[in-house]
Amino acid sequence: MYPHPIIAKEGWLYLVVIGVVAFIVHRYAGFFWSWPLWLFFFFTLQF
Repeated sequence: MYPHPIIAKEGWLYLVVIGVVAFIVHRYAGFFWSWPLWLFFFFTLQF
């Protein structure tokens, strides 16, 4: 088994916070307002 996690542990907090905020904005304001947050979420997930 590969010894390193796929997503670095240092980034978990950022992903959770951005994901929750994006979900809340998506839920209450719709996709139009939340798509920049989802874009930022996936950009953060990439790095």
